[in-house]
Amino acid sequence: MTALVVMAAAVAPADAALFGDDEARKRIAEQQKQINALYQIHQELTERLVRAEEALKNQPVMALASQIEALREDMRQLRGQIEVPASASREEVEAAARANENVLRFTEGLGIRKVIVVPGKIVNIVAAAA
Repeated sequence: MTALVVMAAAVAPADAALFGDDEARKRIAEQQKQINALYQIHQELTERLVRAEEALKNQPVMALASQIEALREDMRQLRGQIEVPASASREEVEAAARANENVLRFTEGLGIRKVIVVPGKIVNIVAAAA
């Protein structure tokens, strides 16, 4: 939602006395015209934005991009947990992670591109179509 905030400088009674009532009223009328002009611009830009958003929603590219993002989020999920001794080497941790049955299920038919091991925390296996 877009909001437009316009502040008008109100003419104080002291200003009205300085410029006379007619002069103060003219200044107020000018400010009101400026505010109305700005509001009309705001309305037009809001309508353009709504039309642009609607047009983007109806494009197949946007639908595909949202599907890809959903797939990426799904692919980042936890696939398994392993328990290894704290003294285990990186190679032992990696081997245990690759042997996990959930990891095997999710990487079946895929090539392992990279394995990142952070000892005591996480093993990240990057798999892609072979």
